Amino acid sequence: MNDSFSEQQEGRASLYGMLALGFTYPDTALYEFWNNGSFVRELSVAIGKAAPEIMEAFEMTLAPELKMTVNYEEFEALYLTAFETDLPKRSVSLYEGDYVKKGGKPDLLLELKDFYGNFGLEVKKEIHELEDRITAELEFMQFLALKQSQDGIDKTPYIMAQRDFLERHLAPWMPHLRNEVRKRDIATFYIGLTDLLARFIEVDLEYLKKISPVKEKS
Repeated sequence: MNDSFSEQQEGRASLYGMLALGFTYPDTALYEFWNNGSFVRELSVAIGKAAPEIMEAFEMTLAPELKMTVNYEEFEALYLTAFETDLPKRSVSLYEGDYVKKGGKPDLLLELKDFYGNFGLEVKKEIHELEDRITAELEFMQFLALKQSQDGIDKTPYIMAQRDFLERHLAPWMPHLRNEVRKRDIATFYIGLTDLLARFIEVDLEYLKKISPVKEKS
């Protein structure tokens, strides 16, 4: 397998995983990862491998927005206000079903369960999250990209699944999420994070449309 191809898939997987972390409830360890600059550095490495066409925008605009400017307690409060408590104003939803209504929430959750189940995955009940939460969807893309990077397997189902999942799920609601985050004037960190996510999904979908599953078999 071409080394640059494998490196790109590993970068894509890393970037999806890092973006999922960014939307995770911030404990002290995560906060320190963001606060000491490791998050931005690892994002930069992953973008260089996965989507170099957005590197300039990342370095010039987005990376500065991802730097911590408050302490942990303040940042935790910002997260809760932004996404959880609906106080003092309505929070921004991190669930696809609140943006894309075409089949209703129950049908959406069933479709996502089937998507995950086809690859032997499910959302753990103990974390009390639904299948349409942004972290679950990003972690699913991380899993598929990692599988695509492996030697000795037919990559076709993983490439096709990624295209389909982005087209049917993440891509349609990212513009809505980005607009909500900007409109509500949420913490700069999440404005930058959401903008990066929307940009990456757009270029990644174009990339997946261009590559040929047949040619990418090992």
